[in-house]
Amino acid sequence: MCIRDSDNAYNLLVLKTKLTKRNYTVICASNGNEALNTIRTIVSKEEPCTSPSCRIIHLIIMDIDMPILDGLDATREIKSMAARKEIRDIPIVGCSAFDSSQDVQEALKVGMSDYISKPLSEAKLDEVLERFRTPVSYTHLTLPTIYSV
Repeated sequence: MCIRDSDNAYNLLVLKTKLTKRNYTVICASNGNEALNTIRTIVSKEEPCTSPSCRIIHLIIMDIDMPILDGLDATREIKSMAARKEIRDIPIVGCSAFDSSQDVQEALKVGMSDYISKPLSEAKLDEVLERFRTPVSYTHLTLPTIYSV
């Protein structure tokens, strides 16, 4: 799942193209609130999955600066949902043009797993995707009643 770039739609298109080219299915949201709703919807319908067509969110690439609910607050809520066992823990990679050490530390402090700077380099994107690579098929998900980026 990728969360829309607040700067412009072109950056989202570039990211979506890079991910699609690598055979990832991409689900996009316009803001942090829409991301939370999408995650709740997908996760609540997730079942034990053995088909490649299952929509399981393996990674969230979250823009930091978004309207309505910013990436830091959206991450706090996603991590809180995971702590309450409403969803499984999903790695979240922050994405922003702001890349000072303070910005990166703040992102990691709220629960982001990594942070990438814009403009995205192919090498850094590949590195992040490889680090958070997960198996494509699931035979069983050990989640409470429900089982979102």
